[in-house]
Amino acid sequence: SVNDIDLFTGMLHEPADTGLVGPTIRCILRIQFFRLKYGDRFFFNNDEPSSGFTNGKCVLSFVDYI
Repeated sequence: SVNDIDLFTGMLHEPADTGLVGPTIRCILRIQFFRLKYGDRFFFNNDEPSSGFTNGKCVLSFVDYI
């Protein structure tokens, strides 16, 4: 029955209509990459003003870290 199939096995068996993976894997991957992108404040495309490095942090030298 459907209740006896493991999620991963079921996703691999699911037919891919328009791409390389089925709809369940596509949904899980979309959610995961969305969380990775918007959860990382250093992501290059993240435009939040409080994210990333400030100008002061960019000009620190190696001596400042010691």
